[in-house]
Amino acid sequence: MPYECNKYDEEGKEKECTLKDIPAKKDQKISANSGFGQHGWKNYQGKKDQPAILGDGPMRRNANQQEVHQVFEVSALGIAGVHKDAYLGSVRYGWYSNKSPGRKARTNNRFELLPLAVVSQGTPSSTFLKAAEKWNTTKDKNTLGLPLVDVKVTTASLVLMRPSFDKNPGKGEAWPPLNNPLTLPKGTRVREISRDKSGVSIEVVDGPHVRSGGKISLKDAKKLKDERS
Repeated sequence: MPYECNKYDEEGKEKECTLKDIPAKKDQKISANSGFGQHGWKNYQGKKDQPAILGDGPMRRNANQQEVHQVFEVSALGIAGVHKDAYLGSVRYGWYSNKSPGRKARTNNRFELLPLAVVSQGTPSSTFLKAAEKWNTTKDKNTLGLPLVDVKVTTASLVLMRPSFDKNPGKGEAWPPLNNPLTLPKGTRVREISRDKSGVSIEVVDGPHVRSGGKISLKDAKKLKDERS
């Protein structure tokens, strides 16, 4: 429906616009712009049927100068049995397009597919968990809830004392004794299970040591930061 504007701002942009109904006359003919497509008809005055076509693609002149991408992450989740509510890893795939210097204008973007790659060997990325949080709060349809894991990341290497089921405990130690040390490098993703005066119980949720559990000292616990902070 046509519209008209009575006022404009200082930059010439439309300020006050109203819709104006201008019905077409019976004998009025509107020709198609061949650059955008063609009119369509069926059983019209004995003419051969013709499909309607509209070609109105993006016309941004600087589109070839921008970097755009779509990246998808897919995670496997146990929904029953011993692995219920456990993330079993995630992979990433997608595409991107960016400007490639040296090519002519309007044709200088380079399009490439992102190779399928492992994101996590356990709990998916922080981005996935943010999306999972929004997924759980949607009310359109009751569906499967996604577990939210409060992931922390080590800011420096630390020692995880794991239980040793094949070793005898020392004097005064509980069984199984926590005398199987494992050094976790900086950037290891973990989740905190519990803490007391003796230390903090954690579990590795990603990487080569995924699902390794044990205890770290309260001093080393200061080397943990919230992944989503």
